[in-house]
Amino acid sequence: MQSKRPFGKAWLRRAVPVTLVVLGLLVTRVYVMQIVELVRLRAWRDELVAENTELERQVADLSFELDRRGTDAWVVEQLHAMGLVGPDEVRVRAVPMTAVATPTVTPVFSANLLDEPQAETLFHNKIWEAWKDLLLGEQGPRTEAASPPPKQ
Repeated sequence: MQSKRPFGKAWLRRAVPVTLVVLGLLVTRVYVMQIVELVRLRAWRDELVAENTELERQVADLSFELDRRGTDAWVVEQLHAMGLVGPDEVRVRAVPMTAVATPTVTPVFSANLLDEPQAETLFHNKIWEAWKDLLLGEQGPRTEAASPPPKQ
Protein backbone atom coordinates (compact mmCIF):
# COMPACT_ATOMS: atom_id res chain seq x y z
CA MET A 1 0.00 0.00 0.00
CA GLN A 2 1.20 3.44 -0.86
CA SER A 3 1.52 6.25 1.57
CA LYS A 4 -1.08 8.97 1.31
CA ARG A 5 1.36 11.65 2.26
CA PRO A 6 2.91 13.20 -0.85
CA PHE A 7 6.07 14.24 0.95
CA GLY A 8 7.82 11.55 2.82
CA LYS A 9 11.18 11.10 4.40
CA ALA A 10 12.64 9.79 1.17
CA TRP A 11 11.63 12.93 -0.66
CA LEU A 12 13.24 15.10 2.02
CA ARG A 13 16.41 13.03 1.80
CA ARG A 14 16.67 13.84 -1.91
CA ALA A 15 15.47 17.49 -1.87
CA VAL A 16 17.64 18.83 0.95
CA PRO A 17 21.02 17.97 -0.65
CA VAL A 18 19.90 19.30 -4.04
CA THR A 19 18.73 22.56 -2.43
CA LEU A 20 22.01 22.90 -0.54
CA VAL A 21 24.04 22.31 -3.71
CA VAL A 22 22.00 24.93 -5.64
CA LEU A 23 22.41 27.47 -2.82
CA GLY A 24 26.13 26.70 -2.62
CA LEU A 25 26.52 27.27 -6.37
CA LEU A 26 24.66 30.59 -6.17
CA VAL A 27 26.82 31.78 -3.27
CA THR A 28 29.97 30.67 -5.09
CA ARG A 29 28.86 32.49 -8.26
CA VAL A 30 28.25 35.75 -6.36
CA TYR A 31 31.59 35.41 -4.55
CA VAL A 32 33.49 34.87 -7.83
CA MET A 33 31.73 37.86 -9.42
CA GLN A 34 32.75 40.03 -6.46
CA ILE A 35 36.37 38.89 -6.74
CA VAL A 36 36.43 39.67 -10.48
CA GLU A 37 34.95 43.13 -9.80
CA LEU A 38 37.53 43.73 -7.05
CA VAL A 39 40.40 42.83 -9.38
CA ARG A 40 38.98 45.11 -12.10
CA LEU A 41 38.60 48.04 -9.69
CA ARG A 42 42.12 47.60 -8.30
CA ALA A 43 43.56 47.59 -11.83
CA TRP A 44 41.58 50.73 -12.63
CA ARG A 45 42.80 52.40 -9.42
CA ASP A 46 46.43 51.58 -10.30
CA GLU A 47 45.88 53.02 -13.79
CA LEU A 48 44.41 56.22 -12.34
CA VAL A 49 47.31 56.58 -9.90
CA ALA A 50 49.75 56.22 -12.80
CA GLU A 51 47.84 58.83 -14.85
CA ASN A 52 47.78 61.19 -11.86
CA THR A 53 51.53 60.81 -11.39
CA GLU A 54 52.09 61.52 -15.09
CA LEU A 55 49.89 64.63 -14.94
CA GLU A 56 51.73 65.92 -11.85
CA ARG A 57 55.03 65.42 -13.67
CA GLN A 58 53.70 67.33 -16.71
CA VAL A 59 52.51 70.20 -14.50
CA ALA A 60 55.93 70.38 -12.85
CA ASP A 61 57.65 70.39 -16.27
CA LEU A 62 55.36 73.09 -17.62
CA SER A 63 55.76 75.32 -14.57
CA PHE A 64 59.55 74.94 -14.83
CA GLU A 65 59.39 75.83 -18.53
CA LEU A 66 57.19 78.84 -17.77
CA ASP A 67 59.63 80.07 -15.13
CA ARG A 68 62.56 79.50 -17.48
CA ARG A 69 60.95 81.43 -20.34
CA GLY A 70 60.50 84.42 -18.07
CA THR A 71 64.26 84.94 -17.82
CA ASP A 72 66.52 87.06 -19.99
CA ALA A 73 68.81 84.12 -20.59
CA TRP A 74 66.06 82.30 -22.46
CA VAL A 75 65.44 85.32 -24.69
CA VAL A 76 69.15 85.53 -25.49
CA GLU A 77 69.23 81.79 -26.13
CA GLN A 78 66.32 82.10 -28.58
CA LEU A 79 67.94 85.05 -30.35
CA HIS A 80 71.15 83.02 -30.74
CA ALA A 81 69.15 80.02 -32.00
CA MET A 82 67.37 82.16 -34.63
CA GLY A 83 70.67 83.74 -35.69
CA LEU A 84 69.60 87.27 -34.89
CA VAL A 85 72.62 87.96 -32.68
CA GLY A 86 76.20 86.78 -32.78
CA PRO A 87 77.53 84.10 -30.42
CA ASP A 88 79.23 86.58 -28.07
CA GLU A 89 76.69 89.36 -28.45
CA VAL A 90 74.03 90.28 -25.91
CA ARG A 91 71.25 92.65 -26.95
CA VAL A 92 68.76 91.99 -24.17
CA ARG A 93 68.77 94.04 -21.07
CA ALA A 94 66.24 93.73 -18.26
CA VAL A 95 64.17 96.83 -17.71
CA PRO A 96 62.08 96.95 -14.57
CA MET A 97 58.41 97.51 -15.15
CA THR A 98 56.97 100.68 -13.76
CA ALA A 99 53.33 101.45 -13.37
CA VAL A 100 52.16 103.67 -16.18
CA ALA A 101 49.02 105.70 -15.71
CA THR A 102 46.63 104.94 -18.51
CA PRO A 103 44.58 107.88 -19.69
CA THR A 104 40.93 107.57 -18.84
CA VAL A 105 38.45 108.11 -21.59
CA THR A 106 35.46 110.22 -20.70
CA PRO A 107 32.43 110.09 -22.96
CA VAL A 108 31.66 113.36 -24.65
CA PHE A 109 28.03 114.14 -25.32
CA SER A 110 27.32 116.61 -28.00
CA ALA A 111 24.35 118.89 -27.69
CA ASN A 112 23.53 118.09 -31.31
CA LEU A 113 22.80 114.46 -30.50
CA LEU A 114 20.20 115.35 -27.93
CA ASP A 115 18.41 117.96 -29.99
CA GLU A 116 14.73 117.35 -30.55
CA PRO A 117 14.66 117.72 -34.35
CA GLN A 118 17.36 115.10 -34.87
CA ALA A 119 15.69 112.69 -32.43
CA GLU A 120 12.45 113.09 -34.35
CA THR A 121 14.12 112.27 -37.63
CA LEU A 122 15.32 108.94 -36.28
CA PHE A 123 11.82 107.56 -35.80
CA HIS A 124 9.68 109.66 -38.12
CA ASN A 125 10.53 108.41 -41.55
CA LYS A 126 8.94 106.12 -44.13
CA ILE A 127 10.96 103.02 -43.23
CA TRP A 128 10.25 103.25 -39.50
CA GLU A 129 6.55 103.82 -40.14
CA ALA A 130 6.42 100.83 -42.50
CA TRP A 131 8.06 98.53 -39.92
CA LYS A 132 5.79 99.80 -37.16
CA ASP A 133 2.73 99.16 -39.34
CA LEU A 134 3.97 95.69 -40.23
CA LEU A 135 4.79 94.66 -36.66
CA LEU A 136 1.86 96.27 -34.87
CA GLY A 137 -0.72 95.67 -37.57
CA GLU A 138 -1.77 99.30 -37.40
CA GLN A 139 -1.97 101.90 -40.06
CA GLY A 140 -0.33 105.14 -39.12
CA PRO A 141 -1.44 108.56 -40.40
CA ARG A 142 1.01 108.48 -43.31
CA THR A 143 -0.08 105.08 -44.62
CA GLU A 144 -3.78 105.94 -44.43
CA ALA A 145 -3.23 108.86 -46.75
CA ALA A 146 -1.32 106.64 -49.16
CA SER A 147 -3.95 103.87 -49.20
CA PRO A 148 -6.84 104.07 -51.65
CA PRO A 149 -10.24 105.13 -50.27
CA PRO A 150 -12.58 102.29 -49.31
CA LYS A 151 -15.11 101.22 -51.95
CA GLN A 152 -18.77 101.71 -51.24
